[in-house]
This record gives sequence, C-alpha cells and structure tokens, in this order.
Amino acid sequence: MSIAAIGALVIGEAEEAADRARTGIKALSSLVPKTAILLDAQGQQRQVLATALLFLIIAHC
Repeated sequence: MSIAAIGALVIGEAEEAADRARTGIKALSSLVPKTAILLDAQGQQRQVLATALLFLIIAHC
C-alpha cells in the first residue's frame, strides 16, 4: 500500500493515494474484534469489550 501511495504522489494523484489509504485503514479496522474473553484471577472467563482491556491493564499496573 505504501509503495502504491508514493507512486500515486509522484505522478500527481494525491487524491487517489489518500482514498486508497483511507480504504485500507477502514478495511483493517473492520478486522479488530469488538469483544474479548478475559480470565480473572480465579480462572473464570468473562466477555468484555476489547476497548476495555487497555483500561484493565493500566488499572493493574
């Protein structure tokens, strides 16, 4: 993707390069899981929002 974007910039297609980059980023972000399974200290599993994992990690540091 980077090589294609640089090539587009070189030939004057900056708009196309930006569109391709946006499309690629959206495609990658769609692969991110919404939930995760968290194991607590007792070995119990619970489902949490994946975005909450960062806050849980920070809280335990």
